[in-house]
Amino acid sequence: MAAGYDHIVVGGGSSGCVVASRLSDDPNVRVLLVEAGRRDAGRLSRIPGAIFRVAYDPRNGWGYMTEPQSALNGRALSMTQARVMGGGSSINGMCYSRGAAHEYDHWRDLGAEGWGYDDVLPWFRKLETSARGAGPYHGGNGPVSVVRGGSRLGIIHAAAEAMGQAGYQRLDDLSVPEPDGMGHYDWFIDRGRRASAATAYPGISGGRPNLTVMADATVLRVLIEGDRTVGIEVARDGGIETIRADGEVILSGGGINSPKLLLQSGIGDADALTALGVPVVLDRPQVGRNLQNHTAYVLTYTVNAPITAYNYLQPVRGAIEVGRYLFGRGGFLAEGTGNYGGFFRSDPALDRPDFQLFVAGMLRGMRRGPLGLLPDRHGFGLGINEGRPKSRGEVRLRSADPLAAPVIDPRYFEDQRDMDALVDATLRMRELAAQPALAKLIEAEVGPGAAVKTRDEIADHVRATVGNHYHVCGTCRMGVDTDAVTDPQLRVKGIERLRVADMSIAPELINGNTGAVAMMIGERVAALVAALVTAHGIA
Repeated sequence: MAAGYDHIVVGGGSSGCVVASRLSDDPNVRVLLVEAGRRDAGRLSRIPGAIFRVAYDPRNGWGYMTEPQSALNGRALSMTQARVMGGGSSINGMCYSRGAAHEYDHWRDLGAEGWGYDDVLPWFRKLETSARGAGPYHGGNGPVSVVRGGSRLGIIHAAAEAMGQAGYQRLDDLSVPEPDGMGHYDWFIDRGRRASAATAYPGISGGRPNLTVMADATVLRVLIEGDRTVGIEVARDGGIETIRADGEVILSGGGINSPKLLLQSGIGDADALTALGVPVVLDRPQVGRNLQNHTAYVLTYTVNAPITAYNYLQPVRGAIEVGRYLFGRGGFLAEGTGNYGGFFRSDPALDRPDFQLFVAGMLRGMRRGPLGLLPDRHGFGLGINEGRPKSRGEVRLRSADPLAAPVIDPRYFEDQRDMDALVDATLRMRELAAQPALAKLIEAEVGPGAAVKTRDEIADHVRATVGNHYHVCGTCRMGVDTDAVTDPQLRVKGIERLRVADMSIAPELINGNTGAVAMMIGERVAALVAALVTAHGIA
């Protein structure tokens, strides 16, 4: 084996960068961070307003697709995962969202001991420097800059007014314990530039002699002797090498790649692995199962006034905004995209919100090419995400080839309650669009369209058009029960010195974005591992 490290972190994403940086705070601990993608997502990735170019750059993702979904007329959806240092935090929409307190308390009640809201809140506070200042719910001296959201678009202000007319509470902060209402989302932005895990956490971009960052290197499997992890096998520069771990190996590949790597290493359903010719190390059937993700459905409207982001595509206005950003890191290009929204109930009788809303101040274009998603007319969208879906899917190996893409089958809407709730939520958003502040501006509902009226017709439109986010969780579920893949300390059950640190450990999906949650998990795991280093003298 190549020279060893005290700890090896596999995956330089939102969790992995945090784990590697925090562990290397101790200069006596040798840490290796391995990332399959490139070191940097490119200069455009630092510009918040360039999100539509960066997020869909094939160089920054794995290019995964789901299996054809029977409930979606056989359509397969993009399920790409970030493949770049910083992971999703380097290419996502920069929305800072945590979920509600009761969701973490539910994790705890499901067997994730030590992961209730009061347990995780200090780690959220530790990671951030919030423009709101230090307080009960926010940190004031963490590595990640979080700024208040806002918008100068008239359509956003009209939507906010319509929400008040519809009876939604207006919130100043969507990170309160129980966010029930609408407001501006906070953003991961630092002085006009994206704040990713790769740029915010010390050592990831260099400068620490005890932290080695290896990019463009794909981990093929975890090496296990008996029931003890001893290292990893890595493909890079046209060859394969093995690297020893004197301490722990921490997997931070995300909801798809972490279970995939466990399966490639022989940890999973023994019958399925044997059928593919993968040597079985540990029979743990739940690896890759319990997959959950947010579906994404958008109601779209054209408007009769120049109050949307389409204004910024006009040559003179666009040139002004470019100048404002280049010479002062200000203006529209310095802002995130998901600027207004919140959490609402698909059924007003529910005791808690079950959906998330984003108001998009533009209509996505339908042209081909790298700029094809930019708007081609004035309009806006109401994007609704099913916060806590009931349907469950899985990730499994397609073959014994570790470089082959996995089988990803989320089984969207397999549980009919998910479709029923989404139709209910759609009807509620139509009620919002009918409020005077928006109704006077709307020319037409483009999607699903005025001709789509009944519940069955709406469901048909959902099947034909719904997309998904990349918030996959649950595939390495933690818990105290015998079926759980990881224990509440995120150690893989049955294997020593192997942990998972990413959204795959979450027992259930939260109603919100997952970037901040992934960073929180990284903070927590680093502290758990560092405590072991101190207790057992691994370093």
